[in-house]
Amino acid sequence: INLCSYPQYTVGPVFPIGLVKIKSHLEKNNYTCDILDYNQEPILDIDNILEQPYKVIGVSIRNIDSIELDSKVIYNKYVQFINELYKKKIQYQKTFKLVVGGSGYSLYNSQINALINFDYGIIGNGEDVFLKLLTEQNLPKIIFSRESSMETILYDSELVKAYLKLSPEMYIGIQTYDGQCLQNCIYC
Repeated sequence: INLCSYPQYTVGPVFPIGLVKIKSHLEKNNYTCDILDYNQEPILDIDNILEQPYKVIGVSIRNIDSIELDSKVIYNKYVQFINELYKKKIQYQKTFKLVVGGSGYSLYNSQINALINFDYGIIGNGEDVFLKLLTEQNLPKIIFSRESSMETILYDSELVKAYLKLSPEMYIGIQTYDGQCLQNCIYC
């Protein structure tokens, strides 16, 4: 679930390259994976999500602030969404693993962990960790991962179209570990 696409945020649309990498890696290993993104599907209801037979539900937190000059902190909606999802997981006795990750989570995990309920937190790259979460049982609650899949990403054409519809001049994310990103952001 791309929480960075959650409605009412001031952060402009940024293509969720990390989620696409995870989905691509899982599909190459014969798993089915969905990306739930408000920019593609404006109404994502937690109850509808819980009706699906997911083994793992990942929640991506990319930005903690508005990335504008005001630097307004915007994590309250993330906290509410994650806690509501976890509460309903328990209430409906669902067995999926709730995983939190993303660059914002990786940077501020100790602060976020104090505010949310979850099963696993991923600090760093998530593609190999998600595969382990589907196949292994004894993993720590907080997983540090420097491993990154170097394989070519399989892009979801419908997700790409949804983002290009929002902003036709948008850059669709590429694998920055290859040094190919055009943005040259200081934090990379």
